[in-house]
Amino acid sequence: MVDQQPIQYIQHITYSTKYSDDTYEYRHVVLPSQLTAIVPRHLLAEHEWRSLGLQQSRGWIHYGFYRPEPNVLLFRRKLAASQPQNELVPQQPQNNVDIAGIQEGNGPG
Repeated sequence: MVDQQPIQYIQHITYSTKYSDDTYEYRHVVLPSQLTAIVPRHLLAEHEWRSLGLQQSRGWIHYGFYRPEPNVLLFRRKLAASQPQNELVPQQPQNNVDIAGIQEGNGPG
């Protein structure tokens, strides 16, 4: 867990455009590189990623890290039945994505 909120870096956090498949809506969040050393290397509970200064609506689940860039966090949330979907479909996780041992159907979300 992060000990203190890194307020000075909040304005440098960037959020990707949302994209979806038939089940989930996805986005990735890029943290300033200065925060990389304090990010725990396990899947973060909502209170942990919020303590890093991330601001997202409810329902987002941290499901992985992007290995080439450890300051990139991957998030997803279940699609609501009436929610429109984007045309972009995320690629299946490949070797460069660490989903911390979560397999489809066994993970959070």
